[in-house]
Amino acid sequence: MAIIGFILGVIGLKEVNLKRQPGRVIALIGIGCNTFAIVFPILSTVYYLLNTPTY
Repeated sequence: MAIIGFILGVIGLKEVNLKRQPGRVIALIGIGCNTFAIVFPILSTVYYLLNTPTY
């Protein structure tokens, strides 16, 4: 879902810039939140796998 939101945020940002409409900040916030939602689970999984003791 975050990937879809990221793509829609980029599309929205392009539309805002082309048509000179308000909403640039909202599009940037959406892109930032979705980037975090994509990157954080990947980083936390890598951290978990690297710090799990092996027996």
